[in-house]
Amino acid sequence: MNLSILPRPNDRKYLSIMKSFRDPETKKTRVKQIKALGYLDVLEKEYTDPVAHFREVARQMTEAEKDGKNVSLNLSMDEELVPGTDDRRNLGYAAIMKIYHELLLHEHFAAKARYQKFEFNTNSIMLL
Repeated sequence: MNLSILPRPNDRKYLSIMKSFRDPETKKTRVKQIKALGYLDVLEKEYTDPVAHFREVARQMTEAEKDGKNVSLNLSMDEELVPGTDDRRNLGYAAIMKIYHELLLHEHFAAKARYQKFEFNTNSIMLL
């Protein structure tokens, strides 16, 4: 998220916190207003430097959003499976898949294969 200073027709500047994202349908970058703050001349009466203050607020909002995306998983290595139950889950590949996607390897292989006439999906081959 970032602070946006928008000029208005009445020669005043308007502050708002905006967030950029990629539209999944059109594949184009779009901007969404997260919070409207108000006119700069009005905010200068409340804050000594409203631009610096709200840039810091936008940075903190970004950090808070990133922290909300993390998930913790606790596993007990002492727990044993009871024989005869169907509660097994194949999670052995989950850690490797996370690294694979964090390194953006799926995008790399898709881009390399885009203009090639491969008979098979290169990304699926590399996943195996």
